[in-house]
Amino acid sequence: MDGRTVRHQDGHRYELIATACEDGRVRVWDAGEMTPVGEFDLSPARPVGVRLTGSAPRFDPVLVILDDAYRIWLAKPWVEGSQSLMTEVFPTPRAGSRTWVARVAPGHGPGAMTVVWGQAESEYETRFTRFDLTASDLSIAAGVIGASPILMDGKEPGLWPYGGGRLGDRSVAAVSNPFLSDFLLLDLADASTVGRIPMGETGDHRAVRESRTVLCGRTGGVEVAAIGNKRGEIEIRTAEPGEEGITFPGPPAVCFTGHFGPVKDLALATSGGRPALLSAGADGAVHVWDLDDRLTGRRPTRFSGAITSVRLTRGPGDALTVLAGDTSGNVGTADAELGTYRHFLGGRHEGEVTGVTVADLPVAGATRTLAVTCSTDKLIRLFDLATGEDVGRPFGGIVQYGQSSCQMTAVAAGSLAGRSVVVGAATGFFLRHTYNSLYVFTTRDWTDTGGRDLLTEPLFGNVSGHRKAIPCLTLGVVGGRDVIVTGSLDGYVRVWDGESFDRIGEPLAAGSAVYDVWAGELLGRGVLLAACGDERLRMWDTQTLTPLAEPVAAHDRAVRGVGVAEVADGPVVVTTGLDAKVRTWRPDGWSPRGAAHPLLFPGTAVDCAGSAVVVSSGATLVRFDLRELIPQPGSC
Repeated sequence: MDGRTVRHQDGHRYELIATACEDGRVRVWDAGEMTPVGEFDLSPARPVGVRLTGSAPRFDPVLVILDDAYRIWLAKPWVEGSQSLMTEVFPTPRAGSRTWVARVAPGHGPGAMTVVWGQAESEYETRFTRFDLTASDLSIAAGVIGASPILMDGKEPGLWPYGGGRLGDRSVAAVSNPFLSDFLLLDLADASTVGRIPMGETGDHRAVRESRTVLCGRTGGVEVAAIGNKRGEIEIRTAEPGEEGITFPGPPAVCFTGHFGPVKDLALATSGGRPALLSAGADGAVHVWDLDDRLTGRRPTRFSGAITSVRLTRGPGDALTVLAGDTSGNVGTADAELGTYRHFLGGRHEGEVTGVTVADLPVAGATRTLAVTCSTDKLIRLFDLATGEDVGRPFGGIVQYGQSSCQMTAVAAGSLAGRSVVVGAATGFFLRHTYNSLYVFTTRDWTDTGGRDLLTEPLFGNVSGHRKAIPCLTLGVVGGRDVIVTGSLDGYVRVWDGESFDRIGEPLAAGSAVYDVWAGELLGRGVLLAACGDERLRMWDTQTLTPLAEPVAAHDRAVRGVGVAEVADGPVVVTTGLDAKVRTWRPDGWSPRGAAHPLLFPGTAVDCAGSAVVVSSGATLVRFDLRELIPQPGSC
C-alpha cells in the first residue's frame, strides 16, 4: 500500500492510494473523492507490496508491484489498456533458499524505488538483496541497477525484513526475528547498523513477535517509526540520538487502533494537504490517519475489542473526558480535548462491557465523580474517574448457580427521589426461561459494600413488561418527578416512577428493537428520543407520552446511538448507525442539519457534551466538534 500526491498531465493534483488485495488485484483510488482510478489483475499471482513513484514534477505516476512469486511489475494507473503495458522485471530467488516476504521502500532520488528481501542461507545467516529501480516519466521501463548481497552473520538465528523506509539520506531496512527485543535498522548501502527500535526490555521478545510491519520516514520535520502489530494497533515513535545511531524509544507518542486483525502495511502520504499515515489490514480495510489530528480528533484509545458504550463528561481539572468499554472487558478513558489515551480503570471485566456511565456519588463523606460500568459477567463496577481505582467491591444481579446465569445489559446512576442510586438492567437465564429485569441499588456510601440496599425486588419478566433484553436505560424527569426510562429489543420504551418504581402510562411502541434512549429538555419541552433498529429515530413528549412527530428515517441501517449537543443557535440531535455515518438533526422540524459524516466502521454508540461529540466506530473513538462539522450562523 502507498499514497502519493501527483500532478496529472491534465494539470490537476491528485492524492492517490494504491492497495495490494488478496484477490490478486492492485487497486488505485483518488483519496479525495474515494473513486477508483485504475485496477491491475496479477492473478493467479498475489501482490504482496506496492509503491507509487515517478521521476518528474509532471508525470503519470508509476506503480511498482511485487508479487508472491518475487517478481516486480510496473504499471501506470491512467494509461488506457494499461493491463497490457505491465512490465515484468526479474530476478527470481535462488532455488532451494528460504525467502522471507519482500518489502518495497522509497529509494534515492525522484522515481527511485528499493526492493529488499532476505534469503535464509542457513540457521544463522540471512542474505539481504537490494534492487534499486527507476521509473521513466515517459514510458514504463525499469532496470536492475545493482544487486548488493548483504551477509548478516551472528549467534542469533537469521534476521529478516519487517519493513524500512528513509532516515535522512539513507534507505534503511528494519530487521529482526521473534527471538529479539528490538528492530535493527540497516543502511542498505553498506549493511551497517545505523539505529534501532527497542520494543521491550532485553530478553522480552513478545512485542517483536506481535509486530507485522515497520515503516520509517519523516513527517512534520520529525523522523518517525510506525510499527503495526497483529492486534490491529499502530505505534508512532519519534527519533532520538543514541549510542548506536538513531533510536526510537518507547512509549509511543501516538497509538492508533481501528483494524480488526493484523496490520499488513504502512505508508506516509498527504491527505487534504496534511501529513497522513496509511494503514492496510488483514480485515480488508484501509485507514487514513491524520497525523496532526486536530480537526477530527481521530486518536483512539488502546481497546482490544469493539467499543460498545461511551460517555463524554468533564473529568479531573474540568478536562473533557471520554469513558468507554469494549467487548474484551476493558474500560478506559481518553482526553477528548487532546485525543490522547489516559488510562484503563481498575481491573477488567471478565465479560463484554455492555454499559458505562458517569455520576457524582457519595464516597467516604464526600461527593466524587465515579465511572459506573456493567458487563455480561453479571457485575457492576465503580471506579474513581480521576485515579482509575476501584471504589468498593463489584456487585450485580442474580447469583449464578447450577443452570442459571445472569448478564447485565445496561446501567445508569444518579439521584432518584433524593436517594443516590445505581440502576442496572439484566437478562437472567434458567433452563429454557429468560428473565429481563431491573435492579435499583442505593447506599449512603458507595465504598460500604455491605451497606448497599436493593430498593425493590427485581422487576422480572412480565412484571417489568419487557420480553427481550434491555440494552439501554437512562434517568430523567417527567412532569416534575424522577423517572427511569428503559428501551428493549422487544420494540418498546417504558417509563418508571423513580420513587415507587411503578410503570407510568402505557408502553411506547417503537416498532422495532430499541438500542439507545435519551430523555431531557429540547426547546422548552420534555422530549424522549429512541434509536431504533428499523433505521428510524422516534420521539415522544415526556409530559403526555405521545409522539412528537412522524419517525425520522435517520440512517440506511439500524440506528445505534442518539445524543443532544449544543451549538451557538441551540440544540442539535446527533445520531449514529450501522451504516457507518454520523448525522445531525434540527429538533424544531427534525430535518437534517449539515451533511452526514462518514466513519471507518459502523457507529455503535454516541454521547455529547456541549458542542463536542464522541462516537464509537469499531475499536476506535472518534471525536467531533459540531462547530466545525456543521454550518454556523454568520459563517460563509
